Amino acid sequence: MTRSCDEPALSFPDFRRAPNLATRPDVYELENRALDPDGLVLAAMRSLAPWSGRTLVDLGCGSGYWLPGYADEAACVIGVEPEPALLELAGCRDRRARVVPGSAEHLPLEDASADVIHARFAYFWPPDCAAGLAEALRVLRPGGTLVVVDNDQRSGEFAELLRSAANSAMGQADVTDAWWAQRGARRVEVMSLAIRVPRRPGIRAEAGVPRSGCRCLAGRTP
Repeated sequence: MTRSCDEPALSFPDFRRAPNLATRPDVYELENRALDPDGLVLAAMRSLAPWSGRTLVDLGCGSGYWLPGYADEAACVIGVEPEPALLELAGCRDRRARVVPGSAEHLPLEDASADVIHARFAYFWPPDCAAGLAEALRVLRPGGTLVVVDNDQRSGEFAELLRSAANSAMGQADVTDAWWAQRGARRVEVMSLAIRVPRRPGIRAEAGVPRSGCRCLAGRTP
């Protein structure tokens, strides 16, 4: 079921609006296109948690850029987005995907109802994201996986820009590393990607592309 473009959105206390996304969705589209031109990050995400024939949740799906590609492979795709302006666009993106208002700490989904949850540049900036992790684990089926993608704060030109700007909105590298390490993460390098696979809930993978980079962090339920 696809969300109606006219259906009103809700507000969520853990949601912090990103004006650069809500006010310029056209730029958001370009950013997504430029993020992973060779498909390295997507390939790493797929290797960590294949979604073919499974139920995939795109948490913080934005304008729904990734929904059609997910729908080509997954049996069921659910986009979750708290920003009303982006939610409307996502709801009209692809009729194969169901799009619902929600946030990391307020997923409008049943217990054990999803196999894979993706969160690209959304919410999971340690250490203040334990509530969202618990909510994701509630929704995941046994053996399900949460995969989080964020910026590599150590490698690449964008990491240098973050350091120059004394950015703290997306967390700090040492804090982020420690937070995921406490959840059993170990690091494995693949080409320009550094993938962390956990023994316990909380996988972390760092993926760097030339001149910039991003991290994939994932957690698997027992």
